Amino acid sequence: MHVMKNSFKMTLILCAFTLSVLQSVGAEESGGPYGGFGPISSRELSSVPWAHRYGEGILIELGDSGSITDPRHPDNQLSLLLTNRTSSSVTVYPSLKLIMPSQAGPNGKDEVWEVFDGQPLTLKAGTTVAQTIPVKLTRQGVLRALAARGDYTLAGMRIVIEVRDEQGAVLPAISDSGHFCVAPLGDAPALPQAAIVQHEGIPMLEINGVTYPGNFGYVGWSWHPSRQGVKDFAMTGRHIYEIVFQPWSIFKDGQLDPNLFEYKMNQMVASIVGRDPQALIMVRWWMYVPKDWQQFHPDEVVVYDDGSKNLRMPAGLDNQASYCSPLWRDQFTTIVREGVRRLIKSPYADRIFALRVGYGNCGEWNGFGYQGRKFGDFSIHGREAYVKWLQEKYTDIERLNAAWNSDLQDWSEVEVPGTAERMEVDFGVMRDPAVAGNYSDYYRFWSDYTVSLIEYFGRIVKEESSGKLLYSTFYGYFLHHLTASPYHSLDSGHYAMTRLLRSPVIDMIGSPHNYLDREKNISQGIALDSVKAHGKLFIVEDDMTTHESTDWPHRKDVFASTPEDSIAWHWRNYSRILTWGVAGYWYDFSRDWFTSPELIEMARRIQDVNDFARTVPNDSVAQVAVMLDEPSIFDLSLDSANYGKSLYKTVAYQLDQAGAPWDCFLTSDIDRVVAQDRYRVLIFMNQLRQSRQVQVALQNFKGAVVWVYGAGAISERGLSEVSEWIGMRIRYEPDSSAYHLMTDGTPIAEPEDTPVTPLAVIDDDQATILARHATGEPGFGYKPRIGGGDTYFTGIPWLNSWMLAPVYERAGVYHYIKSGRVNLYASKSFLGLWSHSLSGPVTISLPEVAEVVVDLWTGEVIGRNISEWTVDASVSSSSNSGQPLARLYYYGPVMDPMPPVQSTD
Repeated sequence: MHVMKNSFKMTLILCAFTLSVLQSVGAEESGGPYGGFGPISSRELSSVPWAHRYGEGILIELGDSGSITDPRHPDNQLSLLLTNRTSSSVTVYPSLKLIMPSQAGPNGKDEVWEVFDGQPLTLKAGTTVAQTIPVKLTRQGVLRALAARGDYTLAGMRIVIEVRDEQGAVLPAISDSGHFCVAPLGDAPALPQAAIVQHEGIPMLEINGVTYPGNFGYVGWSWHPSRQGVKDFAMTGRHIYEIVFQPWSIFKDGQLDPNLFEYKMNQMVASIVGRDPQALIMVRWWMYVPKDWQQFHPDEVVVYDDGSKNLRMPAGLDNQASYCSPLWRDQFTTIVREGVRRLIKSPYADRIFALRVGYGNCGEWNGFGYQGRKFGDFSIHGREAYVKWLQEKYTDIERLNAAWNSDLQDWSEVEVPGTAERMEVDFGVMRDPAVAGNYSDYYRFWSDYTVSLIEYFGRIVKEESSGKLLYSTFYGYFLHHLTASPYHSLDSGHYAMTRLLRSPVIDMIGSPHNYLDREKNISQGIALDSVKAHGKLFIVEDDMTTHESTDWPHRKDVFASTPEDSIAWHWRNYSRILTWGVAGYWYDFSRDWFTSPELIEMARRIQDVNDFARTVPNDSVAQVAVMLDEPSIFDLSLDSANYGKSLYKTVAYQLDQAGAPWDCFLTSDIDRVVAQDRYRVLIFMNQLRQSRQVQVALQNFKGAVVWVYGAGAISERGLSEVSEWIGMRIRYEPDSSAYHLMTDGTPIAEPEDTPVTPLAVIDDDQATILARHATGEPGFGYKPRIGGGDTYFTGIPWLNSWMLAPVYERAGVYHYIKSGRVNLYASKSFLGLWSHSLSGPVTISLPEVAEVVVDLWTGEVIGRNISEWTVDASVSSSSNSGQPLARLYYYGPVMDPMPPVQSTD
């Protein structure tokens, strides 16, 4: 017999069912002073949840309640679904237990209050039966439940079901427990005291005086609860969760049903709190509209370049409102205001510390269109918003004409750029501002408008919660999206991060790991250190699979086949998150990817390290800063996917393999970067557009400056085929045949992607040439900078460890890796190593002697008063043919307490 674990739409359908068929059933007090179970009613369903439609055998699922019990209303009801997917009728024998959490806390023994043996139930083949399970507590029982709730107002209760077959064997269940909550009468509790604070050198989440470093949370709530995940992680000390909620799922006739909204939120909170009494919760709202919304509001949806309004979206959502729809904004203004008000008036308000709202693909403000290879937004409201933005920027049509080199007579002649205009190619990957004004301005508008929406809803959250709720968003996928031209780079709207970072309403910014080649390494491709410099917390959504993800068809990263493999890759991910000085959580799409004992033990180990990380400094020790330039993005053509992939691979793989840690900033923060006087190398990855701010800031910088392909080729006047803006004469040629850099006739490393145009050639007699294009023309070299240091330029849009080696050597950048091709992650107290396939020794060398070095996985003391040690990659355990190397070390003074260690003395 096979029983499916969880279903995609289960809670939505179950919610609708419980509201429509659960009726108050008078339950006589039984089972002594604690109340008990009332009469169980039953009915056969014609519409059943996904897991019950497609599962096998006998499927059993006990749901969670959306009602909250209190002394005046001690009744509650849960629902039970039983499905027979066999070919003949089956008789089953259910029994129920009412469980009360121990007053001794999470480590105490729960009490069985009531046992109820139900009547035998015959299930016809191919049918689903729903049963209503009424529960009533006496006042004494309610007070006893509240006495066990600990530090929070809301108490969790649970019902456990056991169903036996005719032979007496217990049948496995999708969910064998359902939860409901008990609350005292009186005012709602206060929201937690939550803030982003500077802690030992980095921004960190603090809730009620406790800080949370590293990977600390779990999201198991999407379309239904991941019950097992919450239960397992609660035992490891991981108590932060996120509910992913879709208000559109409870629209009726184009409007939100607020009572159903509250019921559904209650149900999900009950499911979490019932399994983890110490739970703290962040809420995520997806601001989609339901399928029938377009029928009520046909002029408010996105219009694509082919004239269509239809585009298949996740969860079957076909037609979505335009970002620029006033009606959509007004409706969700009401929803967010009402939702926040109900949260802060709820009996679980003391558990809700943050809210994240999102729109666009997957709620990540990614825009619409790329899923169907379409451009938007050609709706009436889309054009109106664009024209309004242009009027605010240029004031009058003459100034716009001067900027665009156009002859428009009136604002009514402005159009959203069409497909042909967007796909135009002026000079390879670069657009010429002299002729691409409408194109460039439209994409500037789109990013700016996207951030304006994020800020708009953030202000509502802050207003309604009196500033007490933290506000979070997904945003800033700088290199994520450059790899996805033409339909998902500039159209993503993710290139106004500078504005977002300066917004006082934004507390936290997040992103998944980039999905490309996760087996090799993980990357953000985001200016993480600008996020930290502005006092924001960056939160990584770690949705990478495990060996338990064999049924997951939508990701390419199902490469772990054993628990050991899963630990290697996820320990790597945690090491990177910790040494970045950011936060993170696991997200398994409610598919229970972390239920194996080995992974639960890994979660427990991570909590131990997090506890230790609170006590030591974790700020950056990097001497290299990578700069990402937002203004230059709007000078890219949409024929730039290979350009983006080359930049991404430099940041994702090569920099970590160059032997030294590095930071990543936006060029809008160049002044604070130079002022730190810590960096010896600045790498400008995409500085296509000349910048006065950058030019002035570099006058005070004495180190090496590395300019990557295209640097300074574009000014306000237009594109130049010859530029000396970087202090070295560079010539651009419309050719890509000589793309690979060579030294002594041998490629230094060949990029995996198709070459880009134009070709950049060093045309400066004073430059020292380190590598040439295949044609023999100079492609990589340097010359002294005025005022100190060197200026480097690479004529192709990528760097590798071979190219970075002489740069670091001449600039005096300290190398931590003596040998071996591994990825290095390092901060002030932690050092991580990763290679997805390596054999042989790797030597690590610290810049100073450390009192102690500890392997944080094994607990082994590597040495005392040492600055160098060697790791043998062959000790890593894996069933793969390669040898994954995943290590995380603490280095520094002996602390009290230290993380759990095994003495080698």
